[in-house]
Amino acid sequence: MNVSIDMNVIRWQDRLTAVLVGILIMIVAVEALDVPAMWEEAVNILLGGWLMVSPFLVRFRGPLDATFNSLSVGFLVTLLAGRAILRDQDFQHWRQRHRPHA
Repeated sequence: MNVSIDMNVIRWQDRLTAVLVGILIMIVAVEALDVPAMWEEAVNILLGGWLMVSPFLVRFRGPLDATFNSLSVGFLVTLLAGRAILRDQDFQHWRQRHRPHA
């Protein structure tokens, strides 16, 4: 019996990874709306980083669209979370206090 495997079908593990990380990003973002804190942005940086490396670590199979989507969304999440941290007043004060003296 000859079984053909369609490589254009994304594996359920790949979808599950993307969906779970997306849900976690949404939960952290909603939490940040209520009580903004720097830890939420740090979590989003980690989740965005995972989205960028997961296609290679999990070895996504199927169309390149899934890999491109994971890379681009991960990059945007990481970029926006990093920007939010750099604009955070508490972080600015912490950075001023811990800056090495010249």
